[in-house]
Amino acid sequence: MIVLVLWLVGVACLAVELFVPGVIVGIVGLTSLTASVALCFHQYGPLAGVALGGGSLLVAATIIKVAVSRMSLRTPLTAQAGYVGTDDHSALIGQTGAAMTTLRPGGYAQIAGRRVDVVTLGDHIPAGTPVEVMSVEGNRIVVRRCAA
Repeated sequence: MIVLVLWLVGVACLAVELFVPGVIVGIVGLTSLTASVALCFHQYGPLAGVALGGGSLLVAATIIKVAVSRMSLRTPLTAQAGYVGTDDHSALIGQTGAAMTTLRPGGYAQIAGRRVDVVTLGDHIPAGTPVEVMSVEGNRIVVRRCAA
């Protein structure tokens, strides 16, 4: 009977550990599970001990799987849902605009009707100067002073 009680206390403590911050409850749960398996080996033999140990591992894996699924994102991050992530700025390559702030070398420019964060290749460009998008590397938009 004590083996079953220790095992149930261990499983309950591990389940509570998912919702309570800290590690003390988890340590108590692991200790209780280990003690129940050791007592099972001692009282009922190796076959029962291995069975209870395997069952303990199965229950622990299930608890971990439930915990991970509860903490992971289930809905996609879409603009319709209000997610504002990294935009694909590759359509801006070759377009022109004007520097909104002094680019030394970073700042803001008005390109394609929107304000974007841009950088130059080291040049200082005054506000109001026409600029052209040379390249896009992720969120990094590289501009240069327009030749014309």
